[in-house]
Amino acid sequence: MQSVSDLDVALFDECHAIRGIGLAYLTIGMFWTRPDICLSLDKKNLASAKLLGVSLQPKNGSDYVQWLSEVQNHVKTTNWEF
Repeated sequence: MQSVSDLDVALFDECHAIRGIGLAYLTIGMFWTRPDICLSLDKKNLASAKLLGVSLQPKNGSDYVQWLSEVQNHVKTTNWEF
C-alpha cells in the first residue's frame, strides 16, 4: 500500500467483521505497520480530527479512507506527529 487510496476496502471490512476487532484495534495495527500512511481511529485521534473540522465518524473501510484523506488534508505534520 503506497497511499490510503490503495487500501483494500473489502479486506478492511472483512477484518472489521471478525468478532472482537473494532475499528480502533484494526487501525492501530495498520498504523503500527504503516505509520507513514495510516492513522488509528482511537478516541484521541477522532477528537483531534474533530477539532480540525473533520466530523466524519467512520463505520467501515470506505469511511476510513475518506476520514483519513480529510485529516491528511488538514494536517501539515507527519502521521506519527499528529
